[in-house]
Amino acid sequence: MRINILSLNAKGDGKTLNTKIIQRACDECAKRGGGTIIIPEGRFLTGHFVIGSYTTLYIEKGGVLLSSPKLEDHIYEEKPAGLIFAKNAKKIVIKGKGIIDGQPEPFFDFTQDHDAGDPIPVKNFTRSQDGPVKPLKRPGNLIVLSCCSNFLIEDIKIRGSSYWTIHIADSTDGKIRNVTIEHDQRIPNNDGIHITNSKKIIIRGCKITTGDDCIAISGWTKPKSEPEIHLGFSAKDNPSKDIKVSRCILSSRSAAIRVWTNETDVCNVKFSNIIINNSNRGIGVFSRGKGKISNISFKNFRITTRYHQGRWWGKAEPIHISSIPVEEDVMSGEIENISFKNIKATSENGIVIYSFLKGLIKKVLLSNIRLTLKPGNNTIANTGLLDLRPVRTDLKGEVPKEIRPLIAEKIDTLEIKDFSVNIKTDSNEKYKLNPSFEEVQNIVIKKYSENKE
Repeated sequence: MRINILSLNAKGDGKTLNTKIIQRACDECAKRGGGTIIIPEGRFLTGHFVIGSYTTLYIEKGGVLLSSPKLEDHIYEEKPAGLIFAKNAKKIVIKGKGIIDGQPEPFFDFTQDHDAGDPIPVKNFTRSQDGPVKPLKRPGNLIVLSCCSNFLIEDIKIRGSSYWTIHIADSTDGKIRNVTIEHDQRIPNNDGIHITNSKKIIIRGCKITTGDDCIAISGWTKPKSEPEIHLGFSAKDNPSKDIKVSRCILSSRSAAIRVWTNETDVCNVKFSNIIINNSNRGIGVFSRGKGKISNISFKNFRITTRYHQGRWWGKAEPIHISSIPVEEDVMSGEIENISFKNIKATSENGIVIYSFLKGLIKKVLLSNIRLTLKPGNNTIANTGLLDLRPVRTDLKGEVPKEIRPLIAEKIDTLEIKDFSVNIKTDSNEKYKLNPSFEEVQNIVIKKYSENKE
């Protein structure tokens, strides 16, 4: 069956709230075993709604699904919610040539900075800085698919989100293709696509611009804070695995790509043919809990990073790998068998591989790496600090350290094959030649070269 929401007297004037009408269409499709809901040309204001199995939400060209700017329109089972939610559903499709607009602006103070747990105030904060700006009470993740299977999100454009944009939680056999996500990069926590404890997911051909991570793949069972992201987590102890990401263009003020574990494993993930532009960090692989990260590959990347103002984590590293505890009495997990091949990067900082204890990071390959180190407008503020955040409260998140092409500490088995560095510097001599190795076992170097202009 097909339901055009205009047939249910929906108003596309951008002012009339259509939540009940859209939910009625979703419920009707559920009763009949599925169907297609048409969002036609117009601006259709709505709050949170739930979509069921075998249902397609199709947004036509010129159609805009407009998220309500009122917090009370984003509550589900007394929890903060975003716009679209599905749980235990099969074969959901969200697609079309239209737009989903999250309208995040009312939920932020753009004249104040976001402290992000950092007690040091940002001086002379203005709207022209890089952010992050201060969040107010806000809705939850914009689109949440929890415990779903065989889903497809395709072709749509998403503009603005108060929290994560697309959250895929405890789901399997899904595809996200040719999706455009365009966000205000001053806004924190507006991750583009965040996958938790899911498997057999394909992300392809997406263009994502965010303040926070563009694509995050996590082993995360249940968040202990941030109630806005709780909806969707099922507390299942599943790994995130068998995931492929390819042919995407990304830009972030945090990490363009984040692989992360708190409680559960992340394994067998392949990233290929990806462009990262103007990001605070390019690729980040982080263990901050007991889960293990293994068998992750990155191939055919072009990366440009720059150091951003504000309290964003990171210092313009093109690649950052670290295993550091973030909670009391919980040691961070192992990171093993991570490969980087055919990487071309222009950055203000070098590559960082850091382990809190010996042996937590094993078997890292850097092959055919072309790194250009080039100062930017904010490099002077970055000089001499290695950014390891987030870390446990008794540890230092920023550690004094010279900027080098590569810093590796407490690693077991590091293989470097065909790694060339071109350093473009000035009279301040911000960059030091030669990589830094501290307590690294089993280093194999096959062709490493440096040039300083």
